[in-house]
Amino acid sequence: MRLWMGEVVVCPVGRRAEALGLVLGREVEAGEEWEDLGLMVVLGAGGRMDGVVMYQRLAGCGGVVWAPWVRRGWGRRELGGRLVRAAVGELRAGGVRVVQALVGGGVGMGGDLERGGLPYVTDLLTLSRSTEEELEVGPGVPELRWRGYEEVGEERFGEVLEATYEGSQDMPELVGVRGVGEMRAGQEAIGRFEADLWLVGEVEGEPGAAGVLVLADGEERGCMEVVYLGLTVGARGRGLGRRVVAEAVRRSRGRRPRLELGVDERNGVALRLYRRVGFREVGRRSVYLRVFGG
Repeated sequence: MRLWMGEVVVCPVGRRAEALGLVLGREVEAGEEWEDLGLMVVLGAGGRMDGVVMYQRLAGCGGVVWAPWVRRGWGRRELGGRLVRAAVGELRAGGVRVVQALVGGGVGMGGDLERGGLPYVTDLLTLSRSTEEELEVGPGVPELRWRGYEEVGEERFGEVLEATYEGSQDMPELVGVRGVGEMRAGQEAIGRFEADLWLVGEVEGEPGAAGVLVLADGEERGCMEVVYLGLTVGARGRGLGRRVVAEAVRRSRGRRPRLELGVDERNGVALRLYRRVGFREVGRRSVYLRVFGG
């Protein structure tokens, strides 16, 4: 069967449930149309849906695209790429600077995304550890003085956050994009910003040696989540990464039985640390990413 290579258009309001059902692979009930999601479609002969792509603008400058659903037939690859390009273009026109897609199943599952202008970047690993067992820090590791977001202030928090990006191996493509305002807006949008879980830890007498730890309560997953963990250059190689993780475990204990975090598989230093302190891989997703200037 040859697919109709018609125009990619915004999904008609009356057919959103049908389009969502095709993308999600299940029947969508009335009232479940999720109005904050964008849907674009290609309609074939007789109004038949030949392709659907779902996308969403996030708080701040980010946006996400899901792998499209495309009916089997001749021209399927071309149509999948066109749908993704249209969704990316719609997000960019709305001021989005970072467009990403996360796909389970490993490399090779996102061909339509790559053809649509979202190249594969890396795999994001989800790691998990129990919070019941305390994490000890060996002798000789400097102490960190921890202060929360409100005490340290947004300006200083932002300064330390930016300093932790220098030389980072964790999603370096986003350096210069993820400011404190973007991060906070993203967490506030989903109701997970808690100022006392946004922390800066500093080595006394060494203003250039500090770490940032941002936690969130992942109630829907039954765990605490590390939203961000990073060290400035002056704090690296001194055992302070373990101390920051120990603080995350300490603050999570009693709230949730598990602590989860995501890490770029290219970040070998962080992966070795996390595995040494008891984290185990529980998930893996491929990251497809496009960053636009300005």
